[in-house]
Amino acid sequence: MENLKVEEIELEDVNNTEDSQPSVNVTSIELDNGEDLLLSQIDAFREKATQLQQLILAKEQKAAELEALVKEKKQSMLSFRMNLTKTRGSRQLSC
Repeated sequence: MENLKVEEIELEDVNNTEDSQPSVNVTSIELDNGEDLLLSQIDAFREKATQLQQLILAKEQKAAELEALVKEKKQSMLSFRMNLTKTRGSRQLSC
C-alpha cells in the first residue's frame, strides 16, 4: 500500500497569469511505499556481506601463514633432534 504525503497548499501558492496556465508550487511530495527502506536495507546487507567475506579471507590467509610456520618449526625441531642423536651416538662410539 502506498502512502502519498503532500504538504498543505495555500491559495497564494497558486499563480495565474494571462500568458500561462495556473501553476501550483508544491514544496514536498513524498512517495513512501517502503521500497526505499527495503533497498537501503539490501544495500547495507550487501556491504556487511562484503566486509565479512574480506574478513574471512584475511583470517584464512593468516591461518595458512600460521600453519606454514608450525610446519617449519616442526621440521626444524626434527632436524635438531636428529643432529642431537647423531652427536650423542658419535660421542658414545669415541669413548
